[in-house]
Amino acid sequence: MQEKAVNASQVLVATKGNPDSWVKLNDLTGINSIGLAKENNVLDENKVDTLVDWNALKYAEIKEVLGLQKYDFYFKITEMDEHTVREFGILPGAEEKTILVERYILFQGTERKFILGVFK
Repeated sequence: MQEKAVNASQVLVATKGNPDSWVKLNDLTGINSIGLAKENNVLDENKVDTLVDWNALKYAEIKEVLGLQKYDFYFKITEMDEHTVREFGILPGAEEKTILVERYILFQGTERKFILGVFK
């Protein structure tokens, strides 16, 4: 589970995705990977917002593309004081064992935290 969490966080914050214009597609079958980056650790606001908008309707498909089929996950982008700026996914219950991966990113021109949680 930890390896899957680290891999998913790396793809999300360090790549543009494949194809890199995946936000223009309505069908996830044409998407090989979902990346949120303009460049390594600099997130594209349009990609983040598109993914957040897809949360309710395409969560299960996005899990598949990220290689997290057996797990649930969430991510959030926070200010350094932990105030949430954007979030996506399903939050775990208190009893769930959750693997957290925290990375520092630039989002909207400001240094922020990207936190990915993966749980079963």
